[in-house]
Amino acid sequence: MEVLKLWSEELEYRRSAFRVTLIVIAAAASIFTLFNWLIGLKSYALTELILALLSLGILSVVRTTQYLHRWTLLFLFAFYGVILLGISFASFRSGLFAWIFVFPILSYLLLGRRSGQAVTLCYVSLGLSILGWRLWLNDPNIHLVAMANYGLCAAAIWGVAHVYESKREEVVERLQNMAARDPLTGLYNRLHLESVFEQITQNESSSDSSLFMLLIDLDHFKSVNDSYGHEVGDKVLVRVAELIKQTIGENDWGFRVGGEEFCLLLPDTNHASVQEIAQRLQQVIEGSAVSVGEHKVSTTASIGIAQWPESGSLMQSLYRTADRRLYRAKELGRNRVVCD
Repeated sequence: MEVLKLWSEELEYRRSAFRVTLIVIAAAASIFTLFNWLIGLKSYALTELILALLSLGILSVVRTTQYLHRWTLLFLFAFYGVILLGISFASFRSGLFAWIFVFPILSYLLLGRRSGQAVTLCYVSLGLSILGWRLWLNDPNIHLVAMANYGLCAAAIWGVAHVYESKREEVVERLQNMAARDPLTGLYNRLHLESVFEQITQNESSSDSSLFMLLIDLDHFKSVNDSYGHEVGDKVLVRVAELIKQTIGENDWGFRVGGEEFCLLLPDTNHASVQEIAQRLQQVIEGSAVSVGEHKVSTTASIGIAQWPESGSLMQSLYRTADRRLYRAKELGRNRVVCD
């Protein structure tokens, strides 16, 4: 199954960090605009005014934009460009070159590990090259010593930013998987059924494809627990989950939504294929057994199928339809598939 982002917290984290950065840079650029204008550096003042206005403009759309990554790149290109321009022409006494050491932190914070690494490599290299050229013009004798210090300092900050962001993303991904998965079966849990449904239907809304929901309930599962104990019942659930994973495709989604109830979301398919998958699942579940001493414990499954958007455009209505058909399969004698 293709892994989609299940939470929007990561995006909101970037969005919040970007908003704070824009406010700080807009305020700082405004102050330096006024200062440079008063001391007669009107070209610098104009450049910083443009940066301040750009920051405010992006700030006005950053709350709602779907293109946060693009706006972030635009801002960083403009901001870093202003810094590099200043390093090229401003006096060393201004200390403007110190901003080079902020590039790795800001890039990783706003863009994440992959994009942040690329942007950092590009602009830190440019910044150190320009700084080295300026140092060589100023005093060729101290050029190598100074560049070694600046380069090592930038590399150290870059390394810390890279390790921190890599570990942060790793921890976030692990926590997302822990929250998204059923610990017993490894399938996704009910908590994320609706969010995945919304993601799929948003993608499908612009095409002619359909989405199918299958609700699967194991027949007489309570008797398995009563006769053999919950440990054996858990083994049966794990075995059924394995069969589900083996049967569905890479783009399909499997969930455990109740004690012995499972839900499948099958996008980009048709009615005939879904019926074939449901019947195959029914057969493999019936034909599979869990060994308990000398006994073989087997079960069967009843399946209800609903199609989006024909059976309901909302998650709740589609689920109700599939659930109604599931219980229709129970009424007809269990171990059946009902799709209408």
